[in-house]
Amino acid sequence: MTTINSELNKLKVFVKKVKSLEPLIQLHDAQFEIPCVIQKKAIYEKAIVHPIIHKNILGQILYEISQVHVDQFSGIFPFAIILHPNVVEDIDLPGLYIFDSEESRFLCKKVINEDQDVAQYLKGILRKKNIESYLAIGFSFECKSNITEEFLENVIREATILLKNGENLLDVHGEITSSIVSHLEEETFILMEDQEKNQYSLLFTQWINSIF
Repeated sequence: MTTINSELNKLKVFVKKVKSLEPLIQLHDAQFEIPCVIQKKAIYEKAIVHPIIHKNILGQILYEISQVHVDQFSGIFPFAIILHPNVVEDIDLPGLYIFDSEESRFLCKKVINEDQDVAQYLKGILRKKNIESYLAIGFSFECKSNITEEFLENVIREATILLKNGENLLDVHGEITSSIVSHLEEETFILMEDQEKNQYSLLFTQWINSIF
């Protein structure tokens, strides 16, 4: 992974361009929900291994990442990107999902169809990076009008820590490896917008390798 200063410079360029960009992903209120089972106070004595990842394990990983996020960080939002119906056991609709830890469920914020611009854009990035994957953990932050350089520095530092935490959790929950893609370069920029017109920049995606 590149240095924090390098990523910070890219993020500054991106923030300047936000006003002229059209959002690639339109986020919605939860289009549907998928309950799952997680352990909120768990001690893991050995790795949990599955040929493909189960929704409960993915939920557990997102929950634990979110706990670090809630306890220590602000402004960064982790979520799951699913590009194929067979990647996550018991989630058969590709889409962008957040994890609701209060209710232990996935909330679909965007359905991603095979022929959609979103799917084709993401798959194009993966081809250029020589990554074969249909599942990622994404990290984004809200692009507000009053963003300071100090805030951007904190975002990059926090995202770097969360990515490392994500790698550790993937290993604990099944010796799963991942490839990281930075979305702070012009050819990988992704801007998202919700129904209230709040805009979010995708910082990094962590694409899971070992389930294929």
